[in-house]
Amino acid sequence: MVGGVCKAIHLAVRNGRYHGGGNIVDDDSTLLDGQLNLFCLKPIRWWRSLLLEVNFRRGNLRTAERVVCKKARKISIKTFRAKRVEAEGEFKTYTPAEFEVIPQAIEVIVGDIALPNKSKD
Repeated sequence: MVGGVCKAIHLAVRNGRYHGGGNIVDDDSTLLDGQLNLFCLKPIRWWRSLLLEVNFRRGNLRTAERVVCKKARKISIKTFRAKRVEAEGEFKTYTPAEFEVIPQAIEVIVGDIALPNKSKD
């Protein structure tokens, strides 16, 4: 967890709004906001994890029970034992690992970029 300790069954660091298959980690995030999103799912009964699906699709994980969501420009992950780190489904390294936003590190051509949803009630 950013700035703390969190026992997790799933932990992901993402940039932008989406996480795997179109799930929304944070509806207010964009690829241009200069922030990484940390998503940490604390231990939970399997049937309760099914209830989180609605929160995933709507992008309101910050209010979900047993979920920690944080934003930062730099995130360090340390574990008691080395854990595999994957990117896009491929093994890359083991923990400890550091993730950092490096503005304009690469140049890409993209279509429309999703902007934060400011029309929430």
